[in-house]
Amino acid sequence: MNAGVYSRVATTGEEEGMFLELQEEASVAMALSQGYEVPDEFRYREVGSGIGLRRRQLDKLRAAAARGEIQAIFVFERSRLSRNPLELFLILDELREARVNVQFLGGDNPS
Repeated sequence: MNAGVYSRVATTGEEEGMFLELQEEASVAMALSQGYEVPDEFRYREVGSGIGLRRRQLDKLRAAAARGEIQAIFVFERSRLSRNPLELFLILDELREARVNVQFLGGDNPS
């Protein structure tokens, strides 16, 4: 089974500070520990605001989920997926309908 990993930082300074890489590494490790594979094409890195439903890498992740290419998504923490509670709810609802298991490394996982 394939998993996707979504990592996001707000600024290029954070990207250069390796926070993006650390998010990805931790998320991949958790996915692998649960028996998922995480091919490179399902590793999504974003630099930009966590507000808004239309973000280039997030759109790619959502499309892969809708096509059934991934069965789970691992994200470092909720704020990486969205800073807006309503947008986060919409994203999670869409992924739930696609039957994708979403897990946040910091806990507080959706049911």
